[in-house]
Formats: sequence, C-alpha cells, structure tokens
Amino acid sequence: GGDGNVYSYFVSDDSWTEAGVTWNNQPTANTASALGSWWLWDDGTVHDMVGTYTAAALASQVQTELDGDKSLSLMLASSGYTTTYYTRETSDDAKKATLTVTYY
Repeated sequence: GGDGNVYSYFVSDDSWTEAGVTWNNQPTANTASALGSWWLWDDGTVHDMVGTYTAAALASQVQTELDGDKSLSLMLASSGYTTTYYTRETSDDAKKATLTVTYY
C-alpha cells in the first residue's frame, strides 16, 4: 500500500564522496520538487526490473549542471516500497545504475 513511485530529487551539494557518505551525513535533497519518477509493480518476489522515465525537469537540471560544475547529485526515494540498486562493484555491467539523457 502507499505510493510505490521512485522519485528523483536534486541535491545541490556535490561535495560528498562515495566512501564518505552515510545515512547520518547524507546531503540534503530538494524534496519539495521531484525531477521525475517511475513506478514498477512489486509482486513480492525478488527480481530485477528496469525503471525509466522521461522528464523535462530532469533534462533541464542535467543541462544546468553541465553548464555549471559538470557534476549532478540526485537522491532516489520511495515512500511506499523498498528498492535495492546494484552498486558499481557488481560484476555484471548491465545491472549497474545509469543515467542516460537523450537530446532531440
């Protein structure tokens, strides 16, 4: 029950590091305005699924960061479900999280 969407939020602080960030010192995200979201049906089993979305707000933020410091930090959050992501250490490159922005 509840909202099963996964939302992406902009994080303005790019000073965090993968090795240094923890739950207690995580940078603050702008949760007032999501850059986009996706929803995948959770049937209660553990299996891989791919979520995608098209959002002008995300594309705009990516362009702003590209024009600026060329670093984009995002927080992914869902209030309704638990979502697990593969890390860069996974041996299967196809399972690593990616951000692809396509311009037309």
